[in-house]
Amino acid sequence: MNTIIIYGNKKDDQLKNILLKLLSDKFKINYISNTVVSSSTGHRALNIIETSSLNEIKVKNAILILKNNAKINSIKLIDKSTNIIINENNTKNLLRLAKSINNVFTCGFSSKDYITFSSHEDDNAIVSLQRSIRLLNGHICDPMEIPCNIVGNISDYSILAATLTLILLGVIDENKVNF
Repeated sequence: MNTIIIYGNKKDDQLKNILLKLLSDKFKINYISNTVVSSSTGHRALNIIETSSLNEIKVKNAILILKNNAKINSIKLIDKSTNIIINENNTKNLLRLAKSINNVFTCGFSSKDYITFSSHEDDNAIVSLQRSIRLLNGHICDPMEIPCNIVGNISDYSILAATLTLILLGVIDENKVNF
């Protein structure tokens, strides 16, 4: 079973809503937050945990998505197999994490980021995975471009982080992701 941890301000629920929408037809989702515990139907189980408070991560191969406002000072232990998705602009957290965790994936607009946009308009974008990465299942995913259909006001970071999560889980539809 895979685990996604969404960490940061509990009022910022855009990323959680996007992931629940994109993953609900692919997984049996067990969603846990400070105030809600729910489960959906599906074949493969996936835990999605949303929290604004976190001290330790002792789950192998978890995906930790840091919201833009996340403060990681309270996290005392992160399993070294954790895959961390972070906004490139979150420099304080990025510097701290890069010292201790190998799997830190940046989202942003730089050629140094793991995932970025190769083009972006109001209602569609092309997201570019710029380096090969190891998926949670152990397979290697080579660089690729993913067309995205965007409906509504979705932040760039949410689009990039959600797309990277789909890639890490091995469930990306290379034809198009509908946000």
